[in-house]
Amino acid sequence: MQFSQLSANRFLNIPKVLKIIENEQQTAQLLLETLQVQNMQNICIVSGKGGSLKLASDITTHVKLGHQVLHHVIEDNSMAECIKLDIACAHHQIDLIVAIGGGKVIDVCKVAATTRNLSFAIIPTCLSSDCITSPVAVIKNKLGQNQSVAAALATFVFIDLKLIISAPKRLNLAGLGDLISNASALLDWEYAHKINQTPVDDFARLLSSASCDVLFKNPLFDITNLSDLKIVAEGLLISGLSMGFSGDSRPASGAEHLISHALDKLALGQGYHGEQVALATIYINEVRKLLDEPQIDDAIITLIKQCGLPTYPSQLLISQSDFLCAVTLANTMRPDRITILNHPGISPELLNQAFVNSFD
Repeated sequence: MQFSQLSANRFLNIPKVLKIIENEQQTAQLLLETLQVQNMQNICIVSGKGGSLKLASDITTHVKLGHQVLHHVIEDNSMAECIKLDIACAHHQIDLIVAIGGGKVIDVCKVAATTRNLSFAIIPTCLSSDCITSPVAVIKNKLGQNQSVAAALATFVFIDLKLIISAPKRLNLAGLGDLISNASALLDWEYAHKINQTPVDDFARLLSSASCDVLFKNPLFDITNLSDLKIVAEGLLISGLSMGFSGDSRPASGAEHLISHALDKLALGQGYHGEQVALATIYINEVRKLLDEPQIDDAIITLIKQCGLPTYPSQLLISQSDFLCAVTLANTMRPDRITILNHPGISPELLNQAFVNSFD
């Protein structure tokens, strides 16, 4: 394997502060201490309108003594919301954006911080994906379709496990699904290297592998267990950083992600991103078996099936025909990205048989 040209002169701004704790009051105190050390005065705390709203209000109250604090509430992850936040930051001469919430809040703050070249902090309320430290933001375009855009990494990350474990179990399981899929993405990266010499950044590959390998050594994994949740949190952090070191999403995004993006584009089913990529990981592994290509370890499939993630498309209201339609469309999501779906042995009959083997 060869190093990418980017990795030869790698430079990445990783978070200055990264804390995993188990106390909401400690989170507010750590943020306050960080503001004082960094000499930041004008703060914009951003939340959604759901569960993150009260937490953001509480932290605003805690921080506003000695600081100018704006609490900005977003509606969704559209570019319009990014622009609104950008305008608010300019008007109030903001020094730091603090994202409190899930993926949509975090991604809007990423874009605004990148546009205005501001530092930003993240206090996630769930672990639904590896967006916490990834250099990518998912934003809806004018057509309402999700698009991935390059974005800055957070300067400060505070993960309160007690807060996150109180989030809906399904959201945290989605994060687990996103993390598990790294094993499949890495096989696609290796396949792309074999087929057309796509450069593989060995250090980014090592990070991605390390982020999820520990999961498969625990047959009794339970997302509602605080110690297991911490493993997922650490894994998602490392997974996000692996993409930063690689300079693209290759270490954590292969054919399984392309299928998920296609499902989103076609507006099929009612699944979270992590649920969809977990399903697609099961499916793509069967595709590899039929093509006699290297497959992920059986322990990975076992974990998906035992941890509580959906294991049949019908659980997400996706029919067989709709799923296979998304598979057919998947390559068009990233035409420049070689995955196992580019294999010359791919045929409609094989794709259909893989579905039967995976889900019947």
